Amino acid sequence: MKTYTEPVREIPVAAEADVLVLGGGPAGFSAALCAAREGAQVMLIEASCDVGGVATTGLMSHWTGNTSGGIWYSDAEHDKCHRD
Repeated sequence: MKTYTEPVREIPVAAEADVLVLGGGPAGFSAALCAAREGAQVMLIEASCDVGGVATTGLMSHWTGNTSGGIWYSDAEHDKCHRD
């Protein structure tokens, strides 16, 4: 097997954590939240400006247990207007 030898160098440590989660979508956010609730020092790294991934951009407000606002609100309002 080929190998690459890198010269010895010092790399500064910017932060430390017990758990490192890469990606703030529904699974990553849930993993970070569960680890933090268990007392771990957690770092969540997300490429975009906010967490939630497709759950937030797709108006899936219920993934956090919240049933007010988002798609739930839209569905409820639609149902109210179209009952008759």
